[in-house]
Amino acid sequence: MDTQSEQPASESHKLLQVLPVDNLGDIGGDFPSRMALVDIETTGGKVTSDCITEIAVIIVDDGEVVGCWQSLVKPEKSIPPFITELTGISNAMVSAAPRFAEIAPTLLALLTPRIFVAHNARFDYGFIKQAFKSAGIGFSAQPLCSVKLSRALFPGFKSHSMDALIKRFNIQLPTRHRALADCLGIVKFFAAASRLLNGADIAAACRDITQAASLPAQLPKSRVNKIPNAPGVYYFYDQAGLLLYIGKSVSLKKRVMSHFYQDHSNPKDLEMSSLIADVQYLVTASDFGAQLLESQEIKRYSPPFNRRLKKVTKLYQIQLSRNTKGYYEACISTVKYGHEQSLEACGLFRSKHQALEKLRKLADSYYLCHQLLGLEPAAGRACFRAQLKRCFGACAGHEPAAIYNQRLLDALAAYRVKVWPYPSAIVIQECPQVPGQRAASTLDDQLSDCQYHLVNEWRYLGRIYSDGDLAQWG
Repeated sequence: MDTQSEQPASESHKLLQVLPVDNLGDIGGDFPSRMALVDIETTGGKVTSDCITEIAVIIVDDGEVVGCWQSLVKPEKSIPPFITELTGISNAMVSAAPRFAEIAPTLLALLTPRIFVAHNARFDYGFIKQAFKSAGIGFSAQPLCSVKLSRALFPGFKSHSMDALIKRFNIQLPTRHRALADCLGIVKFFAAASRLLNGADIAAACRDITQAASLPAQLPKSRVNKIPNAPGVYYFYDQAGLLLYIGKSVSLKKRVMSHFYQDHSNPKDLEMSSLIADVQYLVTASDFGAQLLESQEIKRYSPPFNRRLKKVTKLYQIQLSRNTKGYYEACISTVKYGHEQSLEACGLFRSKHQALEKLRKLADSYYLCHQLLGLEPAAGRACFRAQLKRCFGACAGHEPAAIYNQRLLDALAAYRVKVWPYPSAIVIQECPQVPGQRAASTLDDQLSDCQYHLVNEWRYLGRIYSDGDLAQWG
């Protein structure tokens, strides 16, 4: 096996008619009739930045192994030392190998039209689909994951990794972490399953996996089936119970399933999918509650696969005041909660820089003065922009204050802060959009038909479950 991998590039990717391994036997006819068993080695785990270094395919027709094919692949980047240590594939070994685009036509002919079988098929399928795409070739196949098949056929075992299968079924392989050897591991696992199980059970499990969406290998289908198509927040966990990701949707089940589409161009999605072992959810009355809850939960738990939502401790606004000549001047100030908002307060910004950038854009669009906006120091004379006809000279008194002020107010009209119209906090009642829909959850949470949210001075304070919750807010 290793000697073939070191053949010249012109010989290393020929289709072989006989496997160089004895006593494979018949894997049984209860599996899909036309299969391509695939394994790849790569420079790393990120589908958009890492590259394939080796590919092997074993062709199975009607339960019989009819041939195999393998090739080293010259990647577009260097192989890291730890990958070489794991796989035995070095930069020197692939230096004369063909690039993926060179072998793509041969590989496409082998894979089409067949069921694409791999151990953790999402990984191999994602890399190969991306490699075909980079070569300008469209590729799509129906995956069958041997990890999921092992889980379906032997549910009593905790681990279904290739190493676990090798030990469990006493599988003998010439080596590990080489593409063809790992393909042989799938062949021998299928053969062992055929000896131990009823053929109808194998066929049913294969049919169930290939017809279903491509769920993560460790995620039981029963967990996904329970998720309703209702608004809410969902939580992905790994096998150890570590929270990986929090998301929200107006339709929970559809959104959760959208994570499990077969082609992955996002390396984070691919990495996360390999870890997901459980999903829990919390139904809210509407999308409004889902958005609020998602934001709170991400800030509370900081899951590793979420983009961190920065906790905003300050907000900024544009504050207007008249100078001694009657012109409006602008400055950036922090929002003070609990104080009555001025009618001259405009906008809510997450940073001072964001507020200043907004002023610069408005100045360009409305011919406003940088000096009066606080974007440059007052000089006691017309600003440089006045010479460029980008300011009408309000800074030097050349434009009447009333006209300049009105143009500034027009520019800021969309950003004026509305004064909180209530004397104190209010409770917003959020009821289900679908009559009769009750809030539901797989989490330990108290929910009712309707949910209640406390808001004060445009700030969301939290959900209200009882009168006692209201009391704690005074």
